[in-house]
Amino acid sequence: MYTLATDETKQDAERPRTIVYAPGLREMAMGLEERLGGCEALLCTSDEDESLSPSLNSGVCWDSFPSGDPNVKLRIDAIRDRDVIFIMSHRTEYLFEQLAVLQFLLRFNVPRPLQSYADGKWKRSLPDGEYDECSVHSLTVVVPWYRFCQMERTCRWTVSSGKWHNGKATGEYVDVPTAQSFASLLSSQPTSGKRPLPPKQLLLLDIHEYEDLERTLDASNSWSNRSVAYDFTLGGGTYFSSAFRHFLKRVLLPSLSSVSSTFVVFPDHGAHRRFATMVQDCLPGIGAANVLWISKSRVGAN
Repeated sequence: MYTLATDETKQDAERPRTIVYAPGLREMAMGLEERLGGCEALLCTSDEDESLSPSLNSGVCWDSFPSGDPNVKLRIDAIRDRDVIFIMSHRTEYLFEQLAVLQFLLRFNVPRPLQSYADGKWKRSLPDGEYDECSVHSLTVVVPWYRFCQMERTCRWTVSSGKWHNGKATGEYVDVPTAQSFASLLSSQPTSGKRPLPPKQLLLLDIHEYEDLERTLDASNSWSNRSVAYDFTLGGGTYFSSAFRHFLKRVLLPSLSSVSSTFVVFPDHGAHRRFATMVQDCLPGIGAANVLWISKSRVGAN
């Protein structure tokens, strides 16, 4: 179970919790709601399977203007002063909207309920100071798939015979380490204000490489995660957890007639380094020689 880093009091345990989720993740949110108990998974107007129209039952409205630009709305009482879990999607078409919501949850302004300002379409609420500065009580960000992990370091590149090649010491190009860029975006601060920022935690599942990413996240000083060494048996660390252990024990192991004659093959040495210990722990009787990886070499981008 993933828990907040702060010591939980009885009052904290009784505080309402809300699950905010990106379009397409309703099933995951409902499963988490059932598992945790005492949570409310906010109804999402962009659930692909139902195409819900806006109503006062909707918690998150991932709408857009006729131009296609985002027009996102959240129900005030479902997020203000609540412990919020935000499940993010890997889909690039919702990337900006999700980053905007992430920052908004940390600090947002709510116009005071004055009819004269409503009549004026709320244009004078902020200039006149007729608003309340609000935030969630705490925020846990869950990224089920860290899509931008393929490039976690910067290399030099050159063009040779019409193809990219990274073996030249004086290569004229460098690539953008998108894994680090996305970590920085997740760690960015909201708009300025007087209200203290709430504690914020991050959970990444089955990350490609964790060491460089952890350094980037630590350097941001934005997260409240407890610092723990990466555990190769459990597949977890400060910001990381793994679903692979569940697959090995609950799906693969029951299907095997003979563990000792089973082979587990990883696509590269990095995956073997991260998961070989877990495999041997979850599949008792499998030999180290039966846990393999495929050797690969790259020439440029191939």
